Amino acid sequence: MSSSTSHDLSKYAETQLQGPINLDVLWRILQILSDPEEPDEETRFKAVYNTAQVCRAWRRFTLDSASIWASMVYLNVLNKSSPQFREEFMRRTGNAPLSIYGTLDTWPEVPVLRPQQVFFLSLFSQLRRIRIFRVCIQKGTFSLKSGDLDVLWTSPALILEEFDLHGKDYFAIYPPKIPDVRLFKDHAPRLRIFSWPELVFSYNVSWAEQLMIRDVIIHPVFTAHHALNIIRRFPGARTLTYAHIPGRKQSEDAPAPPLPSLNLPHLSRITIQGPPNVCFAMLSHITPNPSCSLTADMHGYSQNDPADYDLEPLLMPYIRSAFLREYRDMKKSLSAQFGPRITSFDLKHNEASLLSIDFTSASTELPLRYLTILSSLPLCSIEKLDLETLPENELVLSGLRSLVSNLSSTSLKELFITGRVLACVSMLSTEEIAPLSYLERIELQAGIRELDFKEVVESLVSLLRRLQSVWNKPVVLDVTKYYRRGPSLRSDWRPLEEFQGLTVVFKRHLFGKVYQYVCGTGHPEMLAHHIYKA
Repeated sequence: MSSSTSHDLSKYAETQLQGPINLDVLWRILQILSDPEEPDEETRFKAVYNTAQVCRAWRRFTLDSASIWASMVYLNVLNKSSPQFREEFMRRTGNAPLSIYGTLDTWPEVPVLRPQQVFFLSLFSQLRRIRIFRVCIQKGTFSLKSGDLDVLWTSPALILEEFDLHGKDYFAIYPPKIPDVRLFKDHAPRLRIFSWPELVFSYNVSWAEQLMIRDVIIHPVFTAHHALNIIRRFPGARTLTYAHIPGRKQSEDAPAPPLPSLNLPHLSRITIQGPPNVCFAMLSHITPNPSCSLTADMHGYSQNDPADYDLEPLLMPYIRSAFLREYRDMKKSLSAQFGPRITSFDLKHNEASLLSIDFTSASTELPLRYLTILSSLPLCSIEKLDLETLPENELVLSGLRSLVSNLSSTSLKELFITGRVLACVSMLSTEEIAPLSYLERIELQAGIRELDFKEVVESLVSLLRRLQSVWNKPVVLDVTKYYRRGPSLRSDWRPLEEFQGLTVVFKRHLFGKVYQYVCGTGHPEMLAHHIYKA
């Protein structure tokens, strides 16, 4: 035996324990194995399993310890096991506190519950023993019925510390129809983390104030009044998500007592969807962190005209905050969308900034108002400008003039535009369109109530003639998305031949291949083609 090998063996012998391992030491080893820096349930389960394969003392300790079995109720493993193994597993948990993790896999719909589903529902009967419950129901698994979960309202959760149940299908769980019913029988003294997005739950329980909730998700069927009452319970909230869907039993127009303003100094993001009156009610009552970002999707209609809701003073703090934040963190963004009866704009500050405005069907005053707002903001970093349908009138033209003139000619690289907006832009003077001189790409799209094709081409030629004198590099004109209505209409782009070096990207018909033609190369007939209706 070599000297090096002998030295290694003697060193190994020195590290061997001279007697049985103390159970406290074994328990400490379990804690170390079960709680890595980024723990997950499967790692915890496998750590115990693997250790038991190589250590007889550990195996005896594991088999005799109900608390170890109870801490490993991992559905991803148990659902793949036989019913006999699951029954034996739960028997070994004894009366120890349960920690339940995992996901319910997708199964085809059958009239009778599968054994795995029955096992999952049976866990709720152990509510008094559950310490941690963290389960995700995969899409299409099965539909939970309120009756299956009545035990959650009729039994207290004495040792429950965390409850997280969510599904990848949208479904609503309503409380049982029992007078004065409260979740967990209104008794969950240790509960700190609670998340159940599908539950129609107003948090009207005594244990709500002890929760450490930072991300508040409000069920869509709640009215704005109910939503404000819920968020009031969590002054330390960091994010608020509320996508309103009118419920069958609740009406947004129903009278409700007035609410005072909510001061939420830690709120950093609001995500809200709903008709104008819902968004107006939420935003007018909430005072968030000054740097709070907003994602608002205002759609649908309410009884009152949307013009009755003066959203400008409510939105301006978020808009200005987004622009100021953009200079410090290019990954921040603001997105605000409004339905066709109001207006729309979409500001994103990522690697390439995008400003999108949609004034389709809007009244004269609203487009002018928002164009004025945007033109007063620092738009020097905008690289992409997306202008959709604008009503054609002098007031909007004035706002558009201010907006374009406030852009930086060295930053703006791409312009997305419709024929109607193109006509407005072509009415601006050469000096006013100077910020467009560094354009590298123009994409022409067909908007709602589009102009006659001949007018669109004339406006395009007028704009390009003035831009040609200040172009710094060849420009690409993409007309592949300019689809016209009609059984068979000829689109003739040959007037663009005069702009030498201009690359036109087009299709010969709706579902055809994409071609490109460099103007001035001697084949202008390529630019005359048909577009067929699908």
